[in-house]
Amino acid sequence: KLIAYHWENGVGRTSTPAGHWVNIARQLLEQQNRNLAECAKTYCLVGFAAADGFSACWFVKYKYFLLRPVTYIRENIDPTWAPLLNTPPYPDYSSGSSIMGGAGSTVLISIFGDNVTFTDRTHLGSPLYTPDGGPFVLPERTFYSLTQAGEDAMASRVIGGVHFRRACEEGLKSGRCIANTILARTDFGF
Repeated sequence: KLIAYHWENGVGRTSTPAGHWVNIARQLLEQQNRNLAECAKTYCLVGFAAADGFSACWFVKYKYFLLRPVTYIRENIDPTWAPLLNTPPYPDYSSGSSIMGGAGSTVLISIFGDNVTFTDRTHLGSPLYTPDGGPFVLPERTFYSLTQAGEDAMASRVIGGVHFRRACEEGLKSGRCIANTILARTDFGF
């Protein structure tokens, strides 16, 4: 549950997966006391990753128009089933959170390296109202690599019951591919 809740970027928090990764970038930049040029480059790359990642995500969502787990499970298995997290009102495939997990982590790896330990305080102390009560006050979460953080973001959507595993795994791969394309086509000269 902690994984699902940590990456639930709803109202009163970052509101989007992209906002969460921008905040992770901010935390890393501050942690390493990076200069203005490095900050500008980092925010630019995370922004490119978010823009291209979500463009690809939303294109395939409405190209394939696949059911969410809640719809399938209620129609075929248990009409009373409820996911751990709120399910958004748009198609399952592919997962935007997973695309950002792949794209965000990949561009940040290009700047900070993968084996950077950081504590994500993005939602620290933020209340989350859950089906089993609330509010649940969100804690910080420590990661030992950016790859771990990206994969955690992907897993959160399966654990939370909002996406099927394939939507998340393919989203993570797509995000990484998008980020690598951005990195190959940009040269900031420093």
